[in-house]
Amino acid sequence: MRSVLVLILPVLLLAACSKAGERLPASGDVLVKGAVLRIDDEPMFRDGDGRIWVDSTDYGTVVLLVPARRHQLCSANYQVDIGQLAEGSLLRARGAVTGSGEIRICADDSHFLASAAGQSPPP
Repeated sequence: MRSVLVLILPVLLLAACSKAGERLPASGDVLVKGAVLRIDDEPMFRDGDGRIWVDSTDYGTVVLLVPARRHQLCSANYQVDIGQLAEGSLLRARGAVTGSGEIRICADDSHFLASAAGQSPPP
């Protein structure tokens, strides 16, 4: 029993210390800012969505979906190249919530992906 508690306690503490103040809405547009946790651009080579995991200041971990043919299909403003991003990069993004923790940056000309490095870092 004690070994189970030793395994569960760190998980509970981590969840309690989460930076996320609220849940991501079920739909609609959102603005997020935060640090890049991980990047997967491999699906973009097969005409899929690239994924950027971000530790957002307001919603916890979210996944930004970046379409492969964004320049041809999207009206969003991409100010950074996904291939140039690294873990820890600070980003700002606006897009449409498409699923549990996912935000698609494509559908509207108010959508964007930009560096937040020139701004004050997220809290």
